[in-house]
Amino acid sequence: MGLKAKRSDPWEGIEVLPARLQADLRDVWPRPCVAAFKWLAAEFPSHLVKMLGAATLRPIYLAMAVDASCKLSATRRLGPLPALLSHPHAMVREAAVDALGAVRTMISEQDDRAIVEMLCRRRDIETSPGVIDAINDVLYWRGPVELSPGIA
Repeated sequence: MGLKAKRSDPWEGIEVLPARLQADLRDVWPRPCVAAFKWLAAEFPSHLVKMLGAATLRPIYLAMAVDASCKLSATRRLGPLPALLSHPHAMVREAAVDALGAVRTMISEQDDRAIVEMLCRRRDIETSPGVIDAINDVLYWRGPVELSPGIA
């Protein structure tokens, strides 16, 4: 007789949300998906931001939630995304880079420069080739930006 592996809850990590909202998500979607996070972004944007800030979802689901954050305003997105650039999983970091790239057209030149400098610093220490490529795509997509001294 073999032992069956205990299946964990795919929605593990949504405990930062109100109990009723957790129940609604579980009732409609048996496991996290892009549609669930897009619905959350449209109907309860502050709760999606809270979930991104907590970063307690499994990495694949957190990356989906970051992708869905593109439905949020630039101001809301800028709150949790920079911290996700340091997430231990490359797929989350890459999703955060792409989401930050999508914000660049919606913000002031000064805020854009801050994002560019943040991404340049991340690129200097990044170990994942995929994340480095994503950073380079974001940096060169909108064209060159004059950086502060010491930022390459």
